[in-house]
Amino acid sequence: MKNQYLIYFLLFIFLSSCSVLSDSQLKNINVYATAAKAYSDYPGEVIRHYALLNQDNRILKASSLKDLPLVLSALNSATENYQFRINQADQFDLSLKLFQQYVSLMATLSAEDYVNDLTSSSKALGESSTDLVKQYNAKASKKLPDEIGEKLSSAVFIVGKRWVKNRQAKALKEFIPAGNVLVATMVDNLVAGLEGKDAGSFKDLISLSRSDFKDKYEIIVLSEKNGINYPNLKVYYETLNRYDSLEVLRAQCVLSANKVKSCHEKLTQDIQNKKKLKTIFTESSDLIADIRKLKDAYQTFAD
Repeated sequence: MKNQYLIYFLLFIFLSSCSVLSDSQLKNINVYATAAKAYSDYPGEVIRHYALLNQDNRILKASSLKDLPLVLSALNSATENYQFRINQADQFDLSLKLFQQYVSLMATLSAEDYVNDLTSSSKALGESSTDLVKQYNAKASKKLPDEIGEKLSSAVFIVGKRWVKNRQAKALKEFIPAGNVLVATMVDNLVAGLEGKDAGSFKDLISLSRSDFKDKYEIIVLSEKNGINYPNLKVYYETLNRYDSLEVLRAQCVLSANKVKSCHEKLTQDIQNKKKLKTIFTESSDLIADIRKLKDAYQTFAD
């Protein structure tokens, strides 16, 4: 009988040490994960649409050449540059794929009612994340720790087949801090590409391509006899507007990326400090507002 009481006492101590997360904590984590997941759709689109606009600009310049070999060479260069930019967009997507996988599991782990078995998800996460990290590090300037996939996988594995609140708390308290490096590295690389100080950031590329298009179109098309007509002016007007809308989308991608990072850092700190996460809901709400602005910016550009 004494042994039975001892077992109950030890079990009580164990469960108390793995304190559960409050409903508000889970809600805030889930809100962040849902909002952050939506971010993944947009950064690569900035590069793809820039590639299309820049390709049209290069074709415009090729049309002013009189020598056929030079024209063909210019068109070949336009194709090569377009493919180079598409490859850059694919690199962005690679980091975002890993990030999306991470926040999708965060959303699952923070669900109030969860009944699925995460054991298989844990194994799949470890294998695919490790592979994605290797692919990412092969191309990115700022590397991810090689063991990040294993850390995320082990955190999910805590939950296993039986869903109980103390396991949920322990999993999230390991999963989110482990993912903080992933989120910070992804955001830093994205921001460097979209708004870096080095020549070749897409902030500068969009601006230069817009100015180049404006100058060349005015010289090659509008300055020609009968060049000023409705179809030509419409192309001129709409293309400049597309450049402007693309710049708005790019800038909003940067703002939203920084919010994704700062919000996750705050989330990590509050979990590690065992706070009640009263402030994170405000930051998560701000993130939702930022993602809506990003969606609106993309819709304006797409229209």
